[in-house]
Amino acid sequence: MKLIMTLFFVVMIYFILSASPGFLGNVIPGAVGGYVTEFVSMSTSVFGAGDAHSEWQTDWTIFYWAWWVAFAPFVGLFIARISRGRTVREFILGCTLAPSVVCFIWFGAVGGAALELELADTGLTSLLGETATVQLYSAIQQVNAPLLGQIFSSVAALLTFLLITTTFASGGLAITTVTAA
Repeated sequence: MKLIMTLFFVVMIYFILSASPGFLGNVIPGAVGGYVTEFVSMSTSVFGAGDAHSEWQTDWTIFYWAWWVAFAPFVGLFIARISRGRTVREFILGCTLAPSVVCFIWFGAVGGAALELELADTGLTSLLGETATVQLYSAIQQVNAPLLGQIFSSVAALLTFLLITTTFASGGLAITTVTAA
């Protein structure tokens, strides 16, 4: 787990250092502020059948239902296991606030660096129809020198592999815990 967290922060710092500080200094607080102020209206909006966004909303709603039905059992068991013996304050800080702050910084850094590349017209618009994987590795390649891009592409691939492996191992642990009880 320490290796995964280290690699996670290495990739995040790579993106933070590759973007201009002024740009990220405006993007991250602006995005978080927009998220906080628009949270209620964005989370309660429902698109009608004739609206262009209705298909997207339907598809993503069903996708996230399936995602949470699949992941809720072992995420719940994991949170219950790491929360044992902790106070409510520690639980709220450790399971809700701290991960949210890290996610805001991660998406702000990676998305902000990619947005800056896009605004600099580095050719990332050709990637709009590509998968997220292709977009990530292309952004890593375009951020810095080619050798550094290759190194960090390898780090990102290793991180992705470790995260998937950890997810499957956690799912297996949840299944064995439930069936053994």
